[in-house]
Parts: sequence; structure tokens; C-alpha cells
Amino acid sequence: MGNGNWHLSVEKNQVLSIKLYPEISNLTRDNPPIASFIILVVCSLGDQKPLVHPGITNKQIKSNDDFVWVIDTPLTGKFIIDVEFLNLKISLPNI
Repeated sequence: MGNGNWHLSVEKNQVLSIKLYPEISNLTRDNPPIASFIILVVCSLGDQKPLVHPGITNKQIKSNDDFVWVIDTPLTGKFIIDVEFLNLKISLPNI
């Protein structure tokens, strides 16, 4: 896919909201990436089990609203977000 940069946006209010999206460039604007990935959230305090998103498979991601994971489980203290990309592709241009 080349040198693609991704943004991870995290908002914590009453719920935790995680967004993952590609940086806008000429390549991603015209040919949005198709991604497969897993996201895991681990809380540093207590003995909470990790929260695992069921996984995304071959999803085209064009904007910051194409992948949003809202977690309504209360998380206290610091937490770690681990993103593992399983596959990245670009879509073919429309001809």
C-alpha cells in the first residue's frame, strides 16, 4: 500500500470512543484503503479482562466515521490500545 499513515482518535467521556482512519492524501482520497484489523483495549488497573473488538475484515475506510468503536464499559486509570493490521489493500480506481 505504500507509505500510508493512520490516525487513532480516542475520546473518553461517559463512554470510550475509538476511531481509526487513514490520513487523507491523493492516494487515499481517490483509492481508499481496504483494511482488516483487530483492536484490543487493556486497562492498566485491576484485573479486568482485555476488551477485544470482533475484528474488521476487508472494510473500505474513507473517513473518520467509517470505523468507530464505542465502549460503554467503565475504564479507570490508564489503558492501552493495540491495533493489529492483518491486511491492507487499496481499492482499484474507477474507470
